[in-house]
Amino acid sequence: MLKRIELKGEQKKVLFLPAENPIQIKGVAGSGKTTVALYRAMHLYETGANMFKDTNIAIFTYNKTLSAYIEALLPEIQSDSQKTRNDFKINVTNFHKWAFHFIGLKGNQTLDHWTRIKYINDIRVLLTSSESNVLNKSPEFFLDEISWIKGKLFSDSTEYFEAPRVGRGTSDRVTRKDKIVIWNVFERYQSKLKTLNKVDYDDLYPVSTMWTI
Repeated sequence: MLKRIELKGEQKKVLFLPAENPIQIKGVAGSGKTTVALYRAMHLYETGANMFKDTNIAIFTYNKTLSAYIEALLPEIQSDSQKTRNDFKINVTNFHKWAFHFIGLKGNQTLDHWTRIKYINDIRVLLTSSESNVLNKSPEFFLDEISWIKGKLFSDSTEYFEAPRVGRGTSDRVTRKDKIVIWNVFERYQSKLKTLNKVDYDDLYPVSTMWTI
């Protein structure tokens, strides 16, 4: 059984911040950010519920491992009355899983990793460039770059060409000439997906932002 967690000091103040506005909690690893998020969710659930409508609270994580960890912690922060009522309903999920169901996609509409690799390789074979050697890079490089492009919601090539590459590392240096080729690969990749009525998981974020929750 996991040890019961208690909030301390500044952590407690976060619970009572307004529910209407987003808040950002910063801290080093192990400083209690996840703990605060759990108690915050519990507080919002208790204060938002009424006799006419249940409160819908969700905790989004980056991966399944963290989701499982949070689900294991939830029973440890419940009050005795919540355990007695057995009505403490908080959905713990990751963004891609939520967006997949929110948009209403079918399982066969998403591409697996190896199919994406094949499409990238097919595109690389068709392209040539006398001014850039970027096509010699691995398909994983292109998938990572495409994931970054989609995550940034670039609307056109100009935004991509001018965007600073903060956090992109230094092992794969990318020049403007490289970006022209990469964008060509990206457009062909997206065209292939559109023709097949498919999406990859990185499409879930931009598509879900066009829906009204």
